[in-house]
Amino acid sequence: MLVKINIKDILYIKVEERYCDIVTVKENFTVQLSLKQFLLKIPSSDFIKVHRNYIINFNKIEKVFLLDNLILLEDNTNITISRQYKQELVNKYEVLS
Repeated sequence: MLVKINIKDILYIKVEERYCDIVTVKENFTVQLSLKQFLLKIPSSDFIKVHRNYIINFNKIEKVFLLDNLILLEDNTNITISRQYKQELVNKYEVLS
């Protein structure tokens, strides 16, 4: 089955083994793609990798708690920021401020 997903509706993408869970405002989808492949298919200006297993929609960030390494999204989901990707997030966030 093919389903069209509006990029603006995606909150985050989480990888588990060889599958990506696409979490949207309304529902979730599972696709057989690596996170790397997924990053190549979505606009890099709207999404950022914040953890080995997570890509988030930058426009869906509600708050960033740098001391706690957490991001709060619009739907109240907490996503952990790994040390490896923290500086990239800070840089991108500052550019937009």
